Amino acid sequence: MVNGPDYLGGGLVNMVAELELRLSGFAPSLPLYPELATAIPSGGRYLFVLFDGLGDLQLRELTEWRRGRMDASFSTQTSVATATISTGLPPAQNGQIAYLMREQNRIVNTLYCYSLDGSDYGDPVTRLPYPNVAERLARHGRKSAALLPLEMADVPLTPVVFRGVDTHYLEADEMVESAMSSDADLLFLYLAEVDTAAHAFGQESRQYDEAMDTVTAVWTALAAGVAPGTVMVGTADHGHVDIPASGIIVLDPPSEITCHGDDRVVYLTGPRRLIEEWAAPFPGKLVGIEEARTWWGPGPEHEALEERLPDMLLLADDRVAFHFPDNELTMVGYHGGLTEAELAIPLLVASR
Repeated sequence: MVNGPDYLGGGLVNMVAELELRLSGFAPSLPLYPELATAIPSGGRYLFVLFDGLGDLQLRELTEWRRGRMDASFSTQTSVATATISTGLPPAQNGQIAYLMREQNRIVNTLYCYSLDGSDYGDPVTRLPYPNVAERLARHGRKSAALLPLEMADVPLTPVVFRGVDTHYLEADEMVESAMSSDADLLFLYLAEVDTAAHAFGQESRQYDEAMDTVTAVWTALAAGVAPGTVMVGTADHGHVDIPASGIIVLDPPSEITCHGDDRVVYLTGPRRLIEEWAAPFPGKLVGIEEARTWWGPGPEHEALEERLPDMLLLADDRVAFHFPDNELTMVGYHGGLTEAELAIPLLVASR
């Protein structure tokens, strides 16, 4: 039996619920367990810093502010995690369960918002449930804002996740000053440097060290200058694992089997017996949907969840990543699976 994420009080969705509950008196998901919640002081405003790709096992210099560990959502991918943050709902309820996701007998890319077969993807902004966290907070007179890297302005998922949010695109060195001058009740600040470096160069590289220095400097400056009454809470969307070139396995499925999901956990759709026979030689654990259903969290289920679920999943072994048709980008750092390095995310807290 493989354990999935905690959605009952020790997960990313619960941290979002904790902040929403404090600001409005309501949240649709359970808040943090008391031992985690008490590590976050009460504040009139909250600054939520998301370190893309900075899992709890990769924390390094920021350990001074670490107050605990939580679980990312499944699969451990940015498009899944940001949908969780946007909606305050687990993947089973918000419907975004994978990077490459099956729906209406096609595969869609949930990060770049297009259908792999060229069919109409529809309006991306309408894909996540209404209302989201920002829209619910607005009903209580609470303002939400986001400070994002310049490159995110061109990512189609951005307006989906930040629907209803006062959004600004900035260089990293501009974020501290902008955060200090914001009057938002919930201010979201996104730092992408660690994830970018981990994917391209790996955790042992000079570029990764430089990325860590950059995000550490931003957090440290914010912690030193945050206004009284404002509480900083930091975490990640997922962690990372480095995969050697020898660990890249290319899958060539028969026509009856469709591969989707991502490199570290391949979602498989097709006849179960055929999947079991075909996947048996690969270095990974094959899991049936009946075992995996809870990995996307509790219900009530999204109306399209059933059609989006795979028939089986192939969890890659350590130091293994799978490439398959339409998912063939070679990198150094990967994520998506359920190892501690990918699933565990930190809870960071600072206030004055």
